[in-house]
Amino acid sequence: MGMRRFLRNCTALLLAVAALLWLGGAAYRQTTAYRNLERTEETEKYRDMPKEITFAAFGASHGRDAFQKEDYGEGFFNFSMSSQTPQYDLMQLREFSGHIAPGATVALTVGYGSPFYSDTEEVFESKQERYYRILSPQNIVNCDVGHWVLEHWSPLLTTECGSVISAFLHPEELRKDTNTLYGRQELTQEVLTDEQKRIQRDHVQPSIVAMPDGSPVMLDAYREIFSLCEKNGWNAVLVTPPYPAVYTECFPSEMLARFCEIMETLSKEASVPWLNYSQDSEFTENFAYFKNIDHLNLAGAHAFAANLQPKLAELGLWR
Repeated sequence: MGMRRFLRNCTALLLAVAALLWLGGAAYRQTTAYRNLERTEETEKYRDMPKEITFAAFGASHGRDAFQKEDYGEGFFNFSMSSQTPQYDLMQLREFSGHIAPGATVALTVGYGSPFYSDTEEVFESKQERYYRILSPQNIVNCDVGHWVLEHWSPLLTTECGSVISAFLHPEELRKDTNTLYGRQELTQEVLTDEQKRIQRDHVQPSIVAMPDGSPVMLDAYREIFSLCEKNGWNAVLVTPPYPAVYTECFPSEMLARFCEIMETLSKEASVPWLNYSQDSEFTENFAYFKNIDHLNLAGAHAFAANLQPKLAELGLWR
């Protein structure tokens, strides 16, 4: 009898602790510190995902900025995230397939580096944590299931104690969203040298290692996306957004040529249209449409939508 009582008391204590951790985690998720984390890592938007998505955009930050809800209306959701790989485009498409309506358009944003994408282990790990908040274990690359369970039960278990205490005792000011901070910023001549150095360091050099054939992992991800779209009755389209000429000039001509060849091959293989606006003359010299050397600002995204939507309509991909 004594042992039974002991086990019963232990079980009750464990349940009480688990409940407190769950309630504490729920409270922590409401703090401005946690909301700022979600804004910084671009997961906040998943709280407001439409139940039925009729136009889904995927890609890295170029897609995040090129496709704006204000231009695409109800039924639109942008799954793009900073430095997101095609592999995680696929993972997200799998995870949220139940939200995407039959007949929906799935726009895959492809930039010059997309087929050559490769991460160092350090960069890969730095982006992983955000996916633990929004994806199931089977859709997280090299998932630590134990970490996933702890994160979903209570972020108190995966966050430093000092950070949690500070979140409650010293609430942070809520960070403005990316569009509010940078959406009206315009590219200027003064920053071009530094911007081109950034592109060489962060875009060109990491991509060279996968030249000339591209990354097998990323190319296979595109093919799996096309297959998933066909299976579910979604309409896939590859879209390369506009870039200023000073961005395109950062890339070796042989890389640009291989990018085009690979995209054309993927497009033909799957009968998926590729709409390439990368060197559209309306945008190439118009710095007022860009917030930096490779991202459209809000005015640029609106102008791009005005160009893209009629073309999508011709293809039956826009109402």
